[in-house]
Amino acid sequence: MMQGRSQPYVIYEQLQEFFTVEDMAPDFTEIPAETEVLMLVHPPASVTTSFLPSTNMC
Repeated sequence: MMQGRSQPYVIYEQLQEFFTVEDMAPDFTEIPAETEVLMLVHPPASVTTSFLPSTNMC
């Protein structure tokens, strides 16, 4: 783990090591049929999207 990296980003990276992680648009209307597990995460107000990688941003 890199020094100074925020915890939310580390968790996101670890999920990607073991699973196929796909972001969904905030206004999605249906879940893709091939979805086996859906994980919804609601970060506390103090966490911003700046912790997420710049690719796959919604």
